[in-house]
Amino acid sequence: MAKFVPALDIHAIAPEDRQRLQIGQWVYASDPSAKGRFYGSTGAHDVVAWLGNARAWRRKQGGMPAYFRTIRDYGRSLTGRLPYAPQGHNF
Repeated sequence: MAKFVPALDIHAIAPEDRQRLQIGQWVYASDPSAKGRFYGSTGAHDVVAWLGNARAWRRKQGGMPAYFRTIRDYGRSLTGRLPYAPQGHNF
């Protein structure tokens, strides 16, 4: 199984290499202070749940977990990849 690495600049990774990133890997887009979780890539499109957007969901029903779940499910629908989920965890 692949291991997580420190947050990566997603713009510095070739599109074909993005498809090999582990689901849930922390990434950023040029600015290391603005992180997000990677949930898949089709080659043309990347699915990332940005932490700043998740914070905006705090007051909505379901809060931040609902945001991450929504983006994760969207990533699954595009790529067909399932993230690793330790037993007893539902990301």
